Amino acid sequence: MIQPLSIDKTFSTPGVKFSSQDFSLVLEGRVIPEDANSVFKPIFDWVNAYFNEGNNQLNVVFRLYYYNTSSSKRIVNFLKVLDEHFSLGKKITVKWEYEEGDDDCMRDGQDYQAMIKLPFELVETPELE
Repeated sequence: MIQPLSIDKTFSTPGVKFSSQDFSLVLEGRVIPEDANSVFKPIFDWVNAYFNEGNNQLNVVFRLYYYNTSSSKRIVNFLKVLDEHFSLGKKITVKWEYEEGDDDCMRDGQDYQAMIKLPFELVETPELE
């Protein structure tokens, strides 16, 4: 049986937490690591294992304050992995939260939304951090 995912937030990496109550996977914080692969690999591995065990639902929430270019590329790859599972019939939603007035983050969310088919909601929020 797959273990719940829980990764502590640091200055340069997001906190990642899965809640089995509402099937939510929340990524929150900064994503500015030296090695973005090391941040995203455990998340990719967990999501694939989660769905391979027969789980059908996942609600992903991105609550990122800042992310660098290499992390942005990993976010795209992660969304593509989610989209593949969605195309296989899994119930997946994405919520992209961005801080009020952060037009760059909003546009990034819009770009990500356009790349995938799964339900993707853009949500403007008050100050995140």
